[in-house]
Amino acid sequence: MQPLVDTADAGLSYLDNVLSQTADASGIVPKTCTRILFVTKLNRSATMTNLDSYFKTYFTETEADATGIVVVLPSSMWALLECSPESITGILRRMQQEITSSSSSSNTKSTVTSLGIQDGRVVGVTEDCPHRLFDQLYCTSSNPAAENIPDLETENPTTLSTTLYRSIITFGYQLMDNQHTSPQVLRNIDIIGKAMSEPQSYNLPSDERCQAIATLSKLMTIQEWLQAYDATLSIDPTIEMVYPLPQRTVY
Repeated sequence: MQPLVDTADAGLSYLDNVLSQTADASGIVPKTCTRILFVTKLNRSATMTNLDSYFKTYFTETEADATGIVVVLPSSMWALLECSPESITGILRRMQQEITSSSSSSNTKSTVTSLGIQDGRVVGVTEDCPHRLFDQLYCTSSNPAAENIPDLETENPTTLSTTLYRSIITFGYQLMDNQHTSPQVLRNIDIIGKAMSEPQSYNLPSDERCQAIATLSKLMTIQEWLQAYDATLSIDPTIEMVYPLPQRTVY
């Protein structure tokens, strides 16, 4: 947390103006967070116990004030996390490690407990969020009724991902409405419990839809996301490139 200061005397940026609306009486603004939604397909070795333990242990050790929700379905999982970009990168590294391990033919046993992640896709990311939708990290499970879904490969990937992202964001706003209700956490747990038993009523994705999205070729894979945001990029501006060498000027 820090006050907003126009040190350059150039006026506050658009983001700073947005953040200024959340400042307290002393001018201190809360730190922003990155919000990400990703969906994974699980294999038979995945358990609610292992996934719950992993997420809670990870954030306890790296970012105790992380918030969001992790929902484990019979054969898939979706998670909306609100935390720092560094914590998100660490989570996705582990997810990709699981995916690589599950697709490997090696018989070497790992000393790390398997989470059972088979494949996954990043559905949506929002940077510099000035507020959070969740008051803590919730890990829960659901076994909703089966859904007959069409071939998602024929759908527009932007529309598909935006619709799913917005539906879960909307669910988060329903929890935010309880921020002045006491006790907030107990009320949220009650709402989440109802949503897990009737996900269709809250426009939350079914297990079948999550499985399809987690393997959709048109959406960004976790590996592709890491290659774009967790790797050193070497950029050579065309304007700085001198090739072929210009001919020497003859005077």
